Amino acid sequence: LQLTSRSCNPLEWNFYLITPGIYIAIGVFAIVALIAAILVEKKFKKDKIKVFGIIGYLAALPFLAFAFLNFKEWPGFAMVLFFALLFTGIVWLAFRLFGKKLLQDRLNMLAFFGQVLDGSATFTALQFFNCGEQHVVSGIITSISPLLFPLVKILVMLLILYYVDSEIKNENLRGFVKVLILILGFAPGIRDALTIGVGTCGLR
Repeated sequence: LQLTSRSCNPLEWNFYLITPGIYIAIGVFAIVALIAAILVEKKFKKDKIKVFGIIGYLAALPFLAFAFLNFKEWPGFAMVLFFALLFTGIVWLAFRLFGKKLLQDRLNMLAFFGQVLDGSATFTALQFFNCGEQHVVSGIITSISPLLFPLVKILVMLLILYYVDSEIKNENLRGFVKVLILILGFAPGIRDALTIGVGTCGLR
């Protein structure tokens, strides 16, 4: 579903609809939304993570509504969500059973789920549809097995989040890094899930 031409010129607005421009656009929006959420928390005593989430939902709603109205492949979209929730649920349950607190932090959980969503969308697109992987490192991993990609992302993300919580003492910097991780997961993850949903990738 292509509504506009692609552009590699940062001075043109449609540059920010594809990678790498979409990372910049969503990153700027997320930082502004987080600052707004912090201000709301200070003024109205509302939880900043909840406010941050509400801002994101409201901003995404018109785009999601448009995409859903043009959906042709609901089962594929549902598969992405199923695998993302399944992988996240298994890891969360394992951490809970072993008494580990890493994923009890809500921002950690959001960042982790965003990356798992990206991995699940890539896995679904390659395993069940005819989409290809464009990135070299990801291509090497998925050439072994598409399932390996989300598993590697899960392991890497847990290590990164553990390092961030252990080594970055400044709370604001720690939060900024987690938001960056969140953006780098949700941006391509949502894009790929919607790409499958609108029928761009044909079934195998």
